[in-house]
Amino acid sequence: MAIRQTLDGWRFAAILLAVLTAFAGVASAQCFTPDNLDGTCCDDAAADLPAFPDINLATKYICFRDCQLSFEADLPVKVKHDPVGCGLSLIRFDITNSGGGLVIWKGKLIASYSRTWAEQSPTSSTPDTQVWRFLVNGDFKIDPFVVSTYGSNECIVPPSYATYDKILVTGYVDYALDCTTGNWSMSFALGHECDLFEHDNLFSARPGVFGNDGRTYNWVAPAAGFVVDPLVANASGPVLNEGIRDNDFSMPLDLICNTEQPIGQGQFDAFAADCPCKDGPAVNQWSLCRLFAVSNCGTTIASVPNDVWDAFLSKGIGFWTDPLVYPGREFLHLQQGFFDYQDGCGTPLNRYYMKGVHTQAGWLTFRFIGATLAPVSDRFIDLGTAIPLSATPFTPAVGRRYLSDRMIAVNVD
Repeated sequence: MAIRQTLDGWRFAAILLAVLTAFAGVASAQCFTPDNLDGTCCDDAAADLPAFPDINLATKYICFRDCQLSFEADLPVKVKHDPVGCGLSLIRFDITNSGGGLVIWKGKLIASYSRTWAEQSPTSSTPDTQVWRFLVNGDFKIDPFVVSTYGSNECIVPPSYATYDKILVTGYVDYALDCTTGNWSMSFALGHECDLFEHDNLFSARPGVFGNDGRTYNWVAPAAGFVVDPLVANASGPVLNEGIRDNDFSMPLDLICNTEQPIGQGQFDAFAADCPCKDGPAVNQWSLCRLFAVSNCGTTIASVPNDVWDAFLSKGIGFWTDPLVYPGREFLHLQQGFFDYQDGCGTPLNRYYMKGVHTQAGWLTFRFIGATLAPVSDRFIDLGTAIPLSATPFTPAVGRRYLSDRMIAVNVD
């Protein structure tokens, strides 16, 4: 049985160095193959994941101001996936201009595996697609030509870039394998938020006041058929299925995975709306939410509904419209907030900052029960820890890349 511990500053630095320099293969998988993370409570596991291919597609770049669409553009992006440990990878993004000759943003993001499931496309009478989800974070660099040419355009170059020469982006990536044709596709969403969240003087590793109170930035793929809608609604209802899982970074990277703790009960609700990133008239793009869940292994997670910074927030991005192209007619939010986390595997109560994604609808969805597929709600929430507040010495992860040692994946019924 693995020993669990909260990451402290030196341990984080050592692991991050290993992540950025290591490369390890992963076991191949065919449809429909579970991820091998089921088992007894609080035990070691070895994830069974496929080798994910390089994918070229178009991303929709979105600049919001005062929680409303300010600018959008469809741009080519190349995505490359490199595994470095059990459920831990590096995913590289190269986003270019429309002609492909200039890389505007680029970065190698840390990717933490969350879960897998099956889907049924509208042209099939049975499940025909398997999906694997990762939560990602890391730094984007902007090409010097873009900075020198468009540096005064805050929709292209965030004001903090002149100080830190990088911006943190966080979000998710879904890889989808068509089990009939063997073709791969993907969806993803990345975001960089306003000063309030990225550069807060108390919480951020990159503090400062840059006057960026109203702008936020998102990259969404596939771009085709995506409609920007900051007021897209959240799900609401009981939380069932899927589970809570640890990544044990006291172990070598290929041994960090632990078994999934099935969800026993829970609830998710959006109870208010706001626009915390604004410097003028705004719409309420962000929902204040509550999430509570209990695993069958005794782990309890509960969002902390305090002020805006401390609350659990869900940011509306928009939705895809083409039912025939993955991910179908699916609605998208990115989420962040503080959670009280009582680990049933022995770790004392901690308060964690978590980031992730909330997707709704799309194609018919099915979960794995062992190697068997069963219908499940298509309203998914996936979150990973982004800052262990109990670490000694305290090392802020807000505003910079991080590792996720706790993973939450739930379905809202």
